[in-house]
Amino acid sequence: VAKGGTFMFTATVTGTNNPAQTVTWSVEGGGGGTAISDGTLTVAVNESATTLTIRASSTVDTSKSGTATVTVTDGAGTNPTPITSIDGVQAYLSAASGGTPANPVPLKVELSLANDWDALLRAIQSAGKYAALDMSACTMRTTEFDPGAANTGESKIVSLVLPVGATSIKAGTNSDPTFKNFTALTSVSGSAVETVGNDAFSRCRALIEVSLPAATSIGSEAFTYCTALAEVSLLVATSIGSEAFFGCHALTEVSLPVATSIGPEAFTYCTALAEVNLPATLTTISGSLFRGCTNLATITVASGNPYYKGENGMLLNKAGTTLIAYPSATGAVTLNTVASIGNDAFYRCMALTEVSLPAATSIGYYTFTYCTALTEVSLPAAAPMLGYRMFQYVNVVMTVTVKVPSGAIGYGTLPATYSGTNSTVSWGNGFRGGGWNGSGLWSDGSINSYITVIIQ
Repeated sequence: VAKGGTFMFTATVTGTNNPAQTVTWSVEGGGGGTAISDGTLTVAVNESATTLTIRASSTVDTSKSGTATVTVTDGAGTNPTPITSIDGVQAYLSAASGGTPANPVPLKVELSLANDWDALLRAIQSAGKYAALDMSACTMRTTEFDPGAANTGESKIVSLVLPVGATSIKAGTNSDPTFKNFTALTSVSGSAVETVGNDAFSRCRALIEVSLPAATSIGSEAFTYCTALAEVSLLVATSIGSEAFFGCHALTEVSLPVATSIGPEAFTYCTALAEVNLPATLTTISGSLFRGCTNLATITVASGNPYYKGENGMLLNKAGTTLIAYPSATGAVTLNTVASIGNDAFYRCMALTEVSLPAATSIGYYTFTYCTALTEVSLPAAAPMLGYRMFQYVNVVMTVTVKVPSGAIGYGTLPATYSGTNSTVSWGNGFRGGGWNGSGLWSDGSINSYITVIIQ
C-alpha cells in the first residue's frame, strides 16, 4: 500500500457453533497517523515503516486472530486505492500532511454520493484541510451532479474530479449558482459530462482549469466572472449559451472546433482574449459576442464556413455587408461595403477617431459606447436607421462631425447643429443616443448631452 493510500481488508471467523463474524482490527509496526477502521487501512503519508502487520481478532475469543503483512511503498502523498468509508476519510485526512490551498491533500474516494455526500463534506470540513477530491469512482442516484445547498466543506475543495457516471451538471440561477460555495476551486474535470447547466460555475473566481472533453452544451452564464480562467477547450461542444464566459478577464485562448451556435455576449469583457478561431460548423452568432474584448486583434473563421468570415480584426457575415464586431478598431476606419453595423460593434474602441460608412443603412445600439476619441463619422446620402444609446458612457464633452454627400436626405436642414434639444424629429438627436426609426426617435433612447453633432 502506498503512503497516503488505503486498502480494504476482510476477515472470516471459522469454528464450531457458527461463531460471530465480528472482529477487532489493529495495526502493528506503524508510526503515528497510520490507522485501520472497519477493515479500511489508511497509511499515513509520512509513514516511516516499510512493513506493517494487520491483525483481526475475534470478539468472541480474543485469543483467536489472523494477520496480514503489508508492504509500504512511496506513494508521493496519493491514495491510489479509493477510500470506501467516511471513517476511512476521516482517518486519512487526520494523518495526511499538507492541506493548504497550494498543497491540498489528494483524496480519492469510492462512495455512494446519494448517501455519503454530506458526510464527506463534513469530514473534509472537520479535518480543516484543503483537498484535491477525486470522485471518479463514486456512484450517484441520477446522472446529474448536484452539490446541493450545503456549504460545509465545499470551500475546502481545491480540485474536483466528477464521477464517471455524471453526464450533466445541475443548473443554478444568477443569484444561486450551482458551485457558489466552492470558493477555493481551481480545477474541475468530468470525463462523461455532456451538459453544463446555466450558472453552474458562475463567479467561481479561483477556477483556473476546466476539462470537460465530452461536453456538447454549455449553458447560459455557466462560467460568468470566472476571472482566473485562462484557457477553455471544448472539443465537442456545439452550443455555447448566452454570457457563458462573460467577464472571464484572464481568458486568453478558446477552442471550439465544432460549435454550431454561440449565444449573445458569450465572451463579453474577456479583456485578455487576443485571438479567436471560429469553425466551419458555426451557423449562428448572436449579438454583442465580443463586446469589450479590447485586446482581441485576430478573429479567424474557417474558410469553409458559409455564413461568416474574419478579416483584419473584424467579424463579418460572409458577404461582408454586416459588421458583427470590430473590438480592436483604432484610428481611421473605412468600411466601403458594410450596410449593417451590429450592436456594440465598436464598443470601447477608445482609440477610434474616424469612421467612414458610405454604404450604411443601419447602425446598431451601443455602437460607439466609450469611444471618447471619435470626432468624425462619414455616412451615405440617405440617413441610416440608428440604434439607441450609441454613445452610452461617453461622459466627456466632445463634438462629432457627421459628413454626408451633397443632396443627402433624412438628416434635417443642412448644415445644422443639434445640441441640447430633445426633438422627436431630429436625426441629430437620434445620433446622440435617441435612436432613429426612420421618422423619429426610439421611445427607449437616451440623449447624451455631452455630445454635439454637426452635420455637414
